[in-house]
Amino acid sequence: LIDYYEMCISEGIKITVEISNLDGIDLNLFDDNPKFIFKNRFDLVVLNSAFRFFIDKKPITKCNQTINNLAKTKSIFSHNFSILYLTSNLKYKSKVCHLIFSNANINILNIQGQVDSFIVKNYFEFDQTHTNSSLSDLNSFVNQLYFVDVYNINLKRTILDENVLINLKFLSINGQLRSIQVDLFKNFFNLKRIELGMANFEQFFHNIGIEWMIYLNYHLEDFI
Repeated sequence: LIDYYEMCISEGIKITVEISNLDGIDLNLFDDNPKFIFKNRFDLVVLNSAFRFFIDKKPITKCNQTINNLAKTKSIFSHNFSILYLTSNLKYKSKVCHLIFSNANINILNIQGQVDSFIVKNYFEFDQTHTNSSLSDLNSFVNQLYFVDVYNINLKRTILDENVLINLKFLSINGQLRSIQVDLFKNFFNLKRIELGMANFEQFFHNIGIEWMIYLNYHLEDFI
């Protein structure tokens, strides 16, 4: 597989890796083979799986479990992703510890089909139980974030973790939002552009309001 990967890079062939039918992802996935390091960007598609994580074959249920293991763990997200697709048939069985994205290197993160309804609750959410000292270790880079076909989601800090997305420049949301946390974008200093693809913008602003827009570019003294 490594030889094939190196051949593709030398021939300029774009690489897409698909993984499916997983009960979870072990953060030490590549540790057993140190040569298995992707030096060039590639696409990763995760489908029909449980989006949860393990360290040393033990499930991660709280952020505090990962702090002691963070320095020695090379997360799968630290490889050079051109696009990371999280498809609509993933199951989010628990909140995701933001420390799992330590040293993340993702150009485009595409998360599809998040739902929060009376019948179905299935959406990506961060567990933010942490110590302040752990945040400086993240070194996370996500350039663009796409939420595709969301339904009835409360857009809040546990979904847009400012520590994981500190370098975010572009955000696109397509679907239906129920609310936006008022000060959500206060600390998104690098965010340059937001695209909202809503079916009915009049209803969107009537239901959600515009208070959240006050905090866009909040760090600029001349903005207010």
